[in-house]
Amino acid sequence: MFIFMCWVVGQWPGHPDNHKESISMVMQEKRPGESIDSVLRKFKRKIKTDGILQELKKREYYEKPSEEKKRRFKAAQRRTAQQQRSEDS
Repeated sequence: MFIFMCWVVGQWPGHPDNHKESISMVMQEKRPGESIDSVLRKFKRKIKTDGILQELKKREYYEKPSEEKKRRFKAAQRRTAQQQRSEDS
């Protein structure tokens, strides 16, 4: 029996206890007669939908607070521009 597991410790955006460190865990068990490829595919899909992979890539390098502020500002500008384009259509 195989079990794929992944733990990530950190603060998650939108988490109710954002001031505390939270643990996110993804687990996928292999059922009898199920191929490892399908189990691994399901596990990867869970990691992607939970945002764990994106969070790990974001935490790979330190981002200064000023750089984070610039990145968030540019993202907000893109969102508003996209909303205006969709409203004009």
